[in-house]
Amino acid sequence: MERWEEKWQNERKVQKQRDQEGSPMAVGYNSVEAEDWEAATSGEEVKLSEKISLLETDDGKIRELTEKGYSSKEWKGTLFDDWDISESTGNELSENIDQKQVSSDKDQTSMLKVICNQRNRFRARLQETEEEIRQSKEKIRAQTADLEKTKTDNVKLYGKIPGL
Repeated sequence: MERWEEKWQNERKVQKQRDQEGSPMAVGYNSVEAEDWEAATSGEEVKLSEKISLLETDDGKIRELTEKGYSSKEWKGTLFDDWDISESTGNELSENIDQKQVSSDKDQTSMLKVICNQRNRFRARLQETEEEIRQSKEKIRAQTADLEKTKTDNVKLYGKIPGL
């Protein structure tokens, strides 16, 4: 019986030492897996990829509008200033410019609505994803606590088995 108690005390000392210094086994595969899991569930990569895709679509839309002649108000205002145009053709051109500006304003407002709706959908999806991640982290914490309890119970049971 005395030998069993010594073994038990030695086991407890070893366990305390591992807890204080950090077990070499805990630094192995399981910790790397946990770090990978944390990185995968952090959502930073997802956020970055969503932002990149938004920027790419916005950049494409800007290029498309620039090619159509919808770049900036300053450019539109100085477009015909350099040309020497008689007044009769100037009136026709100004009417065409006004029509183009009205249609371009409509195009821009409709594009703006589409972009705003898309942004709102992405925000809603991001919030849902963040909530799912939060719930997953809570489950992981609960399961980790349960695992630790099971480990301590196993150690206690191991100590109660005679002849080991």
